[in-house]
Amino acid sequence: MYIVKEHITQWRRRLIQHEFFSRLQPDPSLDRALAFAPGLTFWVMTFQDVLRLNAQLAQDPEVRRHLEQHLVEDAGHDQWFLEDLNVIFGDRHRDITWLFGSENVTTRHAAFALVSEVFRVNDDSLRLVLVEAIEAVFQVFFHPIVRYLKESGHDGRLKYFSSTHLAVETNHEMFNADVEHPEFEIELSEQVRHEGLLLVDRVFNAFVQMADGLLPIMEKTERQWEAPAYDYRLKKQLIATHH
Repeated sequence: MYIVKEHITQWRRRLIQHEFFSRLQPDPSLDRALAFAPGLTFWVMTFQDVLRLNAQLAQDPEVRRHLEQHLVEDAGHDQWFLEDLNVIFGDRHRDITWLFGSENVTTRHAAFALVSEVFRVNDDSLRLVLVEAIEAVFQVFFHPIVRYLKESGHDGRLKYFSSTHLAVETNHEMFNADVEHPEFEIELSEQVRHEGLLLVDRVFNAFVQMADGLLPIMEKTERQWEAPAYDYRLKKQLIATHH
């Protein structure tokens, strides 16, 4: 399992170099700062089913217990996300046509690819790998987003996009360093280890695809607000005033 974990670590280093993160520049307007947030809707809602199905399909009682515990710990986070959208965008709700429209094709494709992994797995140890890889991606995304929102003066205004949520994810029982997890220390067969490495590749590639899909949304917002007077120095002044 160590080799698979190390592969996840290597992928984390690669993912953080994605252009999405370099686009996160401080912005005093919350709806501009998180203009990309609606583009995550399909995945955020789908993730709950990924956790549920992954736990239900586990055969090993101990593995299932850990996966079910993780499901319980993540319960309601989709509601946090929806509440955040209301805070950010008010009553400008997106409809079902938009969710399944062309703007969200990339996110849907990535989400479907991740769902498929639940049914593709043929060894319970890989169900743990699947969840650990997805949670590793969460850490990569949320550390810079939480820092970015704090720099923009929006710290404490949200639930899903918050340092509190990040702390909750970090302290999941499955990934808590203070809890012994012998199921994570098992020696994988050469075949299962190979499948685990490929699984990690597919998970991270799906999220690279998802990040690619968020870029056009960010670019569209940047074009809408592009003006000589609205430069980075003005942003910093507005943020200071906001504080």
